[in-house]
Amino acid sequence: MTVLLRGWLLAGCLGVLAAGQSFPTTQVETLAGGKLSIPQAFGGKPAILVWSFSKKAGEATRAWTDPLAKEGLPVWSAAMLEAAPRFVRPMIRGGMRKDMPEAQQQHALLFYQGEKQWRQILKPPKDDDPLVVLLDAQGNVAWSYSGVYAAKTIDEVRQRFKSLAK
Repeated sequence: MTVLLRGWLLAGCLGVLAAGQSFPTTQVETLAGGKLSIPQAFGGKPAILVWSFSKKAGEATRAWTDPLAKEGLPVWSAAMLEAAPRFVRPMIRGGMRKDMPEAQQQHALLFYQGEKQWRQILKPPKDDDPLVVLLDAQGNVAWSYSGVYAAKTIDEVRQRFKSLAK
């Protein structure tokens, strides 16, 4: 995976990725095996990313992504796998594929590099909690939330997304 330097330089200058800040351009692999560039892959439309920085957070992302995907919202899971030893990564990918419907595998992003930079950008409060990030059509952060699935919060995600999609 190649990380474009201009994105990292921009991110390094910005510090915390807060509302209104641009999302860095990054090349990633999907669980289905494809390669794409984010945020360009979102097609100039708002998108929802659910990040995981640990196995526990990864197991909790489906509680967020499944209901949003069923509604047809553009939701993506983003798994940070850099810390996993290289020889273990194929087993992790295999387990993820087994547990995820094929249709959602195109929207599962795998990050093998840049964990330190993404941690500096996203500042996940707890590794064991998913981090939900809502991007606007320009790839700017519109809203973020760290925590396990909650009906009240997913309603807020839906409402915020709908206001961006108008």
